[in-house]
Amino acid sequence: MAFASFLALLFFAPLAFGTTETWSRITAELLAALTALLYFAPRPAASKKPFYQVPGLLPLLLFVAWIFFQCVPLPPQTVRWLSPQAAAAYQPAFDLRQAEFWLPLTVNPQATLLEGLRFAAYALFYILTVQLLASSARLSAALTSIVWLTLFIAFTAMLQRALSPDTLFWFKKLRAGLTTFGPWVYKNQYAGFMVMTCPLVLALFLFHRPVADENASFRERLLHLFSGSGANLHLGFGFGVIVVLASVLLAQSRGGILSLLFALSLFFLLLARSQKKIQTLTLLCLVGGLLLAGGWFSWDAVLAKFDRAFDLAEGQLKDGRLPIWQDTVRIIPEFLFTGSGFGTFIEVFPGWKSFADSLIYDHAHNDYLELLTDGGLIGFLLAAWFVLAVLRSGWKQIFRRHERLAVLAAIGAFSGLAGLLFFSITDFNLHNWANGLYFFFLCGLLVSAGHTRQRYRKHPTLLAPAAAPRRAGLAAFFGAAVVLIALLRIQGGNVLAERHYLRAQTVADSETIEPERKLERMAELLEQAVKNAPFHAGYRYALGNLRQYQQRNASAMVLHSEALLRQPLQGVYLQAAGLVLAETGSDPQLARALMERGYAWAKLKEGPLRVWVEFELTAGRRDNAARILTQELARDPRLLKSVHPLLLEQNFTRQEMAAALPKLTSAWLTCANLTRAAGNEDDAGYFTERALDFLDQEAKPQPHWFMQVYQHHRKQKQDEEALAVLREGIKRLPDYAPFHIYLGDYYSSKKIDYRAIEEYEQALLIQPNNAVVQKKLKQLKDKQP
Repeated sequence: MAFASFLALLFFAPLAFGTTETWSRITAELLAALTALLYFAPRPAASKKPFYQVPGLLPLLLFVAWIFFQCVPLPPQTVRWLSPQAAAAYQPAFDLRQAEFWLPLTVNPQATLLEGLRFAAYALFYILTVQLLASSARLSAALTSIVWLTLFIAFTAMLQRALSPDTLFWFKKLRAGLTTFGPWVYKNQYAGFMVMTCPLVLALFLFHRPVADENASFRERLLHLFSGSGANLHLGFGFGVIVVLASVLLAQSRGGILSLLFALSLFFLLLARSQKKIQTLTLLCLVGGLLLAGGWFSWDAVLAKFDRAFDLAEGQLKDGRLPIWQDTVRIIPEFLFTGSGFGTFIEVFPGWKSFADSLIYDHAHNDYLELLTDGGLIGFLLAAWFVLAVLRSGWKQIFRRHERLAVLAAIGAFSGLAGLLFFSITDFNLHNWANGLYFFFLCGLLVSAGHTRQRYRKHPTLLAPAAAPRRAGLAAFFGAAVVLIALLRIQGGNVLAERHYLRAQTVADSETIEPERKLERMAELLEQAVKNAPFHAGYRYALGNLRQYQQRNASAMVLHSEALLRQPLQGVYLQAAGLVLAETGSDPQLARALMERGYAWAKLKEGPLRVWVEFELTAGRRDNAARILTQELARDPRLLKSVHPLLLEQNFTRQEMAAALPKLTSAWLTCANLTRAAGNEDDAGYFTERALDFLDQEAKPQPHWFMQVYQHHRKQKQDEEALAVLREGIKRLPDYAPFHIYLGDYYSSKKIDYRAIEEYEQALLIQPNNAVVQKKLKQLKDKQP
């Protein structure tokens, strides 16, 4: 029963869309805990099961304990000593409540608790894997099942991409722009799964290879390859390896392709060392299959993907991950020893983010850097200790064992682990629930395959039994029970709280409930949500907003401060508390500090900037609002879209608007477009005509800037100014053909044919195949005497 549940979880995790949604994560965690309870349940002494020693168990348990310890409240002075930045994060909550409370090391206890439950489930599953696969029959069954699952996913993923590319494994319609593949929302996580499991497919391919007589001729060996015992499975798994490789190429995951090649290369190196010979024919077949698969799907697309990551002109990488890594490296010293709390990268990154965009970064795209930011040196060293202990245990057995399945399975597991660890340099596969589970499964498989015996008299495995097997089994049983109870309380409470919150939203949208009763009912539901999810800050924030709407500011302030005690770096919560303070007038200085701090830590800046500026304007500090606008728009001119309606509401004059704008062409043209959309053509013209004065402040001029100003001047019948813009555009962007075409069109309309011909010829030097320009040029030349 336990083994069936074990296999069910291995199948469920990847097929449930990579276990990325709340329902699937809760199901998987409950299944892991229940499977452990089934296996370790106390039995009569006559039927007791042995408990084998588990390599790396001590660092793994310490690692899980460290995650939960980050959630334990400690005296404030202790937190200031261990993690000054964590203590500083909670300071606004202290200021609001005018008192100090015991603090956790994490800056988001809810997120860290959920990560602790995830890794507790992984730890149980790793222990289960070592115990269950001590049987050679179970080892073979598990290995074969996972290989067939891998081939099913790879084949159907390619089929789905060809037939229904805009769905997730045919079942879910997704929005455009997502890089999905197979059952995974994120194609790199699909590739990560294949990096781990493809070496296992290769292991079974080699295991089922028919063994021919060494003295047989080449013809006899070739016939034996197709007709010998196990030939059908050998050829089937060989084709399966090619299918997996082809699917990763089709997914176009650069990190996945490199990591899979690394894993397979390591597989053959370990195989050659363990067998004292190189599998030349197998390696050539694999390379040939890879070339065939790449040719089938076109190598051009794959190579183009790699080309985009390297700037040949400047000889440097231009991957979008580099700025993220650079900022992440700056976070590490701030939380050096204890980390900011597992699962909190999304909280702390905005405070160190140095580049402007409209994206939320929940991961660092580098599992090692994120482990250092979230877990500190303590978490990093414990994780490294566990992984090295497992790899060391498997490495030793690879070169000691002689049983074919044990050696091949161990090499496959070792290569898959190494491949994912290599992939973790450029991505966050270990933060995907399914891939994390398979990482720990491979750890257990490596240990089991290296020690499990196919032929034995007394002991099915070379692993030593625990010193006190019964006590060890009971400890595992009670550990699984604790995890199950914690899951039911925390995850179950979160589910109930979410239901109450959604019901409160339904009440808010209702048109049949009286206003007073509506507010009362919403408050009741939100209070239930707070009760069911005590670590969740969002429900307190929502209830606090409701109390503020009811003019119950004292209650609102308490709720907002409690929200900040649970999520102190959430910019929206900080600004909400500042607004309540401003309304009561109790501490204007703290209110201003909260507004500024809330903006600094906001994940997305558009809304918080508007709130901050409106806060200053409402208080009559118009100069401060203008200063804030100038400062923040200089960092990201796109923020103007969110605050421009506010500036119009506040009757900002043309001069005030111009003073607030950064000296950037992009900002002035954006302001011109927004002003024109608001119906003020005069001011729009003013901003448009002066926009190009700031070209030297821009890193790289954009063609559409010149075209926008050109079209404005043409509309105003200002031909000389329009021509000057085109000439400036040609000077700044000499390889942009449309400037020459527009200039040629102007000269042609004025019957200055020789100048029009010059411009059209210049355009054709840049775009030789432009049929429209060719036709215009021919017509002009035909008119020439």
